[in-house]
Amino acid sequence: PFPHLDLTPFAFTLSGLAVAWGLFRYRLLDIVPVARDAVVEGMSDGVIVLDAQNRIVDLNPAAQRIIGRPRAGVIGQPAPQVLSDRPDLIERYLDVAEAQAEIVLGEGEAQRVYDLRISPLHSQRGRPTGRLVVLRDITERKQAEKEIRRWAEMMAALHETALDLVAQRALPDLLQAIVARATGLLKAKQGAIYFYRPATDDLELTLTYNLDPDLIGVVLKRGEGLSGKVLETGRPMAVDDYSHWEGRSAQYEGIGFTACVAVPISWGGHLLGVLNLLDDAPRTFSSADITLLEHFTPLAAAALEQTRLLEEERARRREAETLREATAAVTETLSLNERLKRILEQLDRVVPYDSASVQLLRDGYLEIVGGRGFPEPEAVIGLRFPVPGDNPNTMVVLERRPVILADVQASHPPFREPPHSHIRSWLGVPLIVQDRVIGILAVDSVELDHFDEGHIRLVTPFANQVAMAIENARLYEEARQRAAELRILYEVAAAAMTSVHLDEILSRTMLALQETLRPDDIAILLVEPETNELVIRASTGFPGGPKLVRRFIGVGIPGWVVQTGQPVLLADVREDKRYHACDPDTRSELCVPLQVGERVIGALNLESRRLAAFSEEDLHLVSILAGNLAAVIENARLYEESQRRLREMNSLLRISRDVTATLELNEVLRRVIEIAIATIGPAEKGTLHLLDEGQKELTVRASVGFSPATVAAARFKPGEGYTGWVFAHQQPLIIGNVKADPRTKPIDLPEVHEEKSALCVPLIVRGRAIGTLTLDNVTRYDAFTPDHLDLLTIFANQAAVAIENARLYKQAQQEIAERRRAEEVLRQYTAELEARNEELDAFAHTVAHDLKNPVALVIGFAEALEREDYTTLSDDELRHYLHTIAHNVRKMSSIIEGLLLLAEARTAEVTMEPLDTARLVVEAQRRLADMIEEYKAEIVLPETWPMALGYGPWVEEVWVNYLSNAIKYGGRPP
Repeated sequence: PFPHLDLTPFAFTLSGLAVAWGLFRYRLLDIVPVARDAVVEGMSDGVIVLDAQNRIVDLNPAAQRIIGRPRAGVIGQPAPQVLSDRPDLIERYLDVAEAQAEIVLGEGEAQRVYDLRISPLHSQRGRPTGRLVVLRDITERKQAEKEIRRWAEMMAALHETALDLVAQRALPDLLQAIVARATGLLKAKQGAIYFYRPATDDLELTLTYNLDPDLIGVVLKRGEGLSGKVLETGRPMAVDDYSHWEGRSAQYEGIGFTACVAVPISWGGHLLGVLNLLDDAPRTFSSADITLLEHFTPLAAAALEQTRLLEEERARRREAETLREATAAVTETLSLNERLKRILEQLDRVVPYDSASVQLLRDGYLEIVGGRGFPEPEAVIGLRFPVPGDNPNTMVVLERRPVILADVQASHPPFREPPHSHIRSWLGVPLIVQDRVIGILAVDSVELDHFDEGHIRLVTPFANQVAMAIENARLYEEARQRAAELRILYEVAAAAMTSVHLDEILSRTMLALQETLRPDDIAILLVEPETNELVIRASTGFPGGPKLVRRFIGVGIPGWVVQTGQPVLLADVREDKRYHACDPDTRSELCVPLQVGERVIGALNLESRRLAAFSEEDLHLVSILAGNLAAVIENARLYEESQRRLREMNSLLRISRDVTATLELNEVLRRVIEIAIATIGPAEKGTLHLLDEGQKELTVRASVGFSPATVAAARFKPGEGYTGWVFAHQQPLIIGNVKADPRTKPIDLPEVHEEKSALCVPLIVRGRAIGTLTLDNVTRYDAFTPDHLDLLTIFANQAAVAIENARLYKQAQQEIAERRRAEEVLRQYTAELEARNEELDAFAHTVAHDLKNPVALVIGFAEALEREDYTTLSDDELRHYLHTIAHNVRKMSSIIEGLLLLAEARTAEVTMEPLDTARLVVEAQRRLADMIEEYKAEIVLPETWPMALGYGPWVEEVWVNYLSNAIKYGGRPP
């Protein structure tokens, strides 16, 4: 009446309590022994009575059988001694008054399960007297419960498997669930599923559970190992110890499992695979275990088959949807190159590959026009295969059917070489439009024997759609090409009409060429009149930039075109000795001259990394374009030249104004170097050297971008280094490579080492070099041009004048300061002399008056003597005396006059005016003529005299004193 409720334990408890209560309450054992024998001795449950000291005082036959001891041998014995073989039970229940538990007694097959009940016993007064132990054998019930649970687990596993079938789980997930549930049913540790392969009649390990996943892929032949035996016999098998089983497979040596069981999984009379369960502990899979698995595997087989069918159906739908999406993606664009790219991308969705290519039939060759997955994709573009020829591509074209090569390297040795050396198996499918083969799709794999009929089934409909898409794109490209030819001519004409800037015109021309002809590299080269070299004026493409920026006329294809005036069209540049590589990957080239009248001014050069990328039609188009472009370039160059000259004049005017705005020398030097760097575009650093007259060295007086250490080290003697060379030769210099120029003086500083190119001009004033102006570029070689040199030279000439003016101004300022200092000293001397002059005034007057009268008497006497008779004297003596008297008198007269003049200087008013120094000196000489004659003195005078201010008579007296002192005390000639 109570489902899922077992009343046995309750009944057993009540009956035990009733028996115990009856025994002790009514003394049934003492009073009615017959009743005790009838009740206790006949019970199937074991009953043991213990006293308060845990001694056995009674037990029935069932208890004797349970403990394996007769009644006589245990009555009165302590319970721990009797049950010494189960110390765990003694320890657990020795002092427990009341308990209920399940215990296991015995070993092996004799092992039994008991329900243990311990109840207390009391005297009539309620005191504890012992315990009643009842043991009920519940082994069969436990076994039945275990079996019921086992079947319940199987039914649950079957139910879950059925749910997986209904849920349509993915095959890998379903396999994992099946093995997990099977191992759970049999309490196994590990599991695996082998799938049967009919084509090779063997088993392949597909899934592992708690096993090394690296084992997946192991193949067992029929009869090999346990699963191979099941494949051979079609019946389940179990092995207790696989490691010692004579039928074991060598592939599982050392794998950690012992017991195993294998059951076939079949559906509709066909073997699908084998289910394996394993255990790494010793055990035996019983017939009941095998029966349980045999009930499980049919439902598992149904689930597997249903899932396989669903997977196939889904795969078909995915294939159809992928084909639809791939076709749609390919047809979304009309550009042939874009379609080729998308074809290869979408093909990977239809049939995964390692590499693939689209090959179009042109002039008896299959040419690769698109590739994907190759180690170097660009290396395969343009490769051609002759049709017919000894290649698998020919088979596809001629037989108009797909071709599979399981080992292409064995059948066609050229596939052993790059760029095909990675290909092992190959699939080719024809591209057919209106019953005409236009090319093939080639699909490659790095695995041997990778492709099968299933791949052909997938690729063929895709190839049919692709062929139509390619043909449509080709027709569209032809129409677009014609339109582009007209557009490019229009673009050049429009550029010429809307812009006068040459770089903009060339850029627009190259852009139009790129969009029309799709070259990889374009270069427009112009003849440089100054050097008569061919220089790239504009370019695009050229990874890392073109290698030959400059070349001599006649060198390379463009040089030959300029030299001869003839165009060149090369399908393969490697076959022409005139070709010089600017791009090492170039394969074809088209070059036409740029000609104005009879004069070739340059070349228009197009290069491609594809063989035969340019056609005769392209040559015709580019030739027409070049004729128009040459005229546009010539007009633009003339305009640029006039604009450049105008900019130079404006720059020079501004520079002259800025430089001459100040006369402070350091400021002028700073402005000169900064303006020079700002004016010359490539300049990044610069120095201005001036000659140090004292040291006879060129030293840096202004710089930009250099540290003080570098400035201090950059000192050059005239002629030393390229700076000294420019100074000494008074010639400007362009240095394209500073390190390689022999005139460069090594300076071991990082800033100097990084210089790449330089521009150096002399600073010249009135034919004399006063210094140099140097501009540097640290990022590229050949940064400066002759135009830069011309502009800097003109600037340097103006800068030199400004610098010289600033130096003269500084010198004049110094002289003015010195003159002011001299005037101050003169004022001080004047103040000192004023006091002395006052004293000398009186003295001078006194001396003058004292000397004047005697002198007058002497002169009078001498004159009287000359008039009287002097016959007593000889003529020579007389003349000598008279001359001496007159000479001395005149000297005294001069002294007197000087003293009088000195005396009058303090009171007389004098006017300071410019002096004629030469006249004053001549007058002084005249006054000293006698002394000069007497002493035979030689006076040397300069050709010119400096400008001076003063009072003439005083200065004359000064010269008289100077000269007379010099004659008197300067010595006599020998």
